[in-house]
Amino acid sequence: MKNLTFVIVIMSLLQACGNDVNNDLQSQQFPSSVSGSLEHQNNQRVYNLHIPPAYDGLTDLPLVIMLHGGSGNAKSVQGFTQMNPVADANGFMIAYPQGFAPAGQNGFSWADGRETSATLMGIDDVGFILKLVEKLISNYRINSNKVYVAGFSNGGFMSQKLACELEDVFAGVGTLGATIDSDVLSKCTTSQSIPMLLMLGDADPFVPYNGGTVANNPSPIAGIETLANFWKENNNCSTTKPETQLPDVNSRDNSTVSLFQFSDCACDADVSLYRINGGGHTWPGVENVSYEMIAGETNKDINASTVLWEFFDEHERCI
Repeated sequence: MKNLTFVIVIMSLLQACGNDVNNDLQSQQFPSSVSGSLEHQNNQRVYNLHIPPAYDGLTDLPLVIMLHGGSGNAKSVQGFTQMNPVADANGFMIAYPQGFAPAGQNGFSWADGRETSATLMGIDDVGFILKLVEKLISNYRINSNKVYVAGFSNGGFMSQKLACELEDVFAGVGTLGATIDSDVLSKCTTSQSIPMLLMLGDADPFVPYNGGTVANNPSPIAGIETLANFWKENNNCSTTKPETQLPDVNSRDNSTVSLFQFSDCACDADVSLYRINGGGHTWPGVENVSYEMIAGETNKDINASTVLWEFFDEHERCI
């Protein structure tokens, strides 16, 4: 990844030089949502970019890449996570790339290392996400040291593959409703310390907390605690904090939250694991009653979008 590091360093220098020029420019108004596309592997890949009101074209903002779940898309994930209000309140950009589906079909998926439809079709989603990050840094005032990636379910598995293969791009990674493909984990030899937030319900009906296989996918996956321990070792974390039981703010959601933290890590790349006790394949803080009928309980003691951003906001890319 040395070439990528060079590209990001050059972009950072150009941004720094641009600061002097832009001092004489007037702030601009930007639309809150931009739909875009780029070509990769002879396919036209699409994404949606949410721009917060704080963006004026003069100041570099952080960027979050948010990956939807399997069969989701760049639009549905915005409602599922409710990340846009958090971006507006805290002044960061958020990009929603869309997975791949065969022509005429809507079952978008990510090539996350497991036997997803995108993987079986030879889709290079690592390359797609890298191109997207480079394009957004080139087109907007983005702090290249504060670029993050997060995903849910299929997107969460993809976020782990990105952490392993684009080690010098992201300042933090969030994996929710997912773990990691066992083969991807066995080949993850990154030496980069990467802040890591993990969140999974121990009653998730689709993604087993202790590992195994996901429904309708034969690829074995690691348990979430195995994944947390991997990043603890990778990040050289020397302190394991006692399990913390978070306040049971909503006693009617049939779930609670336990937090496990590994700290005093290289580059301050701490690891946080949120176990949603009794939680299903859902996004904490955002309830969808009809979806709960198949996915299980939604925890309301925390808001996953807020927790995710607060974690990201504490970290910059380790250089």
